[in-house]
Amino acid sequence: MIVNTELKPCPFCGKLPRTNVEWRECGGNDLVLEFSVKCDNCGIKRSYRKDVNNATFSKYVNMMNEAVKLWNERV
Repeated sequence: MIVNTELKPCPFCGKLPRTNVEWRECGGNDLVLEFSVKCDNCGIKRSYRKDVNNATFSKYVNMMNEAVKLWNERV
């Protein structure tokens, strides 16, 4: 997956985080994807969840970019 934004290092330890995508059940037959950025060194994580019914690949890329944006904009 192509991420258009460079990840900033972890604000607590300075290590580089990793991106991840996981399926989450949302009751019934609905599935939600959780796009996240996590520092494996200290465990801090920012995630973005989105219903992905009929999503295209470009929408998946946009969702991961949103998770990266949330990580990079932390206070």
